[in-house]
Amino acid sequence: MQRFCEPLSEALADPLLRLVESFGDPADCHVLAPLCLQEICYRILRSNAFSVLKSAIAEEDTRLVRAMRFIEAHAHRNDLSIDQIASQIAMSPSRFAHRFSALLGMSPMQYRKQIRLEKARQYLLSAQISVALAAEAAGYASTSHFNRDFNSAFGLPPRRYAETVRKLGTVRS
Repeated sequence: MQRFCEPLSEALADPLLRLVESFGDPADCHVLAPLCLQEICYRILRSNAFSVLKSAIAEEDTRLVRAMRFIEAHAHRNDLSIDQIASQIAMSPSRFAHRFSALLGMSPMQYRKQIRLEKARQYLLSAQISVALAAEAAGYASTSHFNRDFNSAFGLPPRRYAETVRKLGTVRS
């Protein structure tokens, strides 16, 4: 395997620093973090490291990235299945599930749950909507199931999580 290492350029260090700083404020995290990530990706794509990254990615891995994007776009659907995702990327369901888990360290359905929970967390923080509406918007049919998953992922029930983060945001301001 080819390795590549070069000093961190100022052009890449700046958006990395802004990204880390955006995590301190929910509004900045919601609005600025995605922009910082886009700039980081752009800077990497323009660097010498890109050719090394490109050569390290197999065709099958690009299919898995397409599967991730498909899951992200359809995470809200309760009928989303391994078979549907695998057919989107022209892989057998068993091969897809195995390779996805090997690459990401989680199953496709665990990835879907992670996407749903992050979407619900963003709804709770940015739109300040009820827990039930956040759960529904993220694709959960059951609010109690959502509460269990959220508490497990973030360490607090959704309502308390949102209240705590908002309080921290007002203290910093």
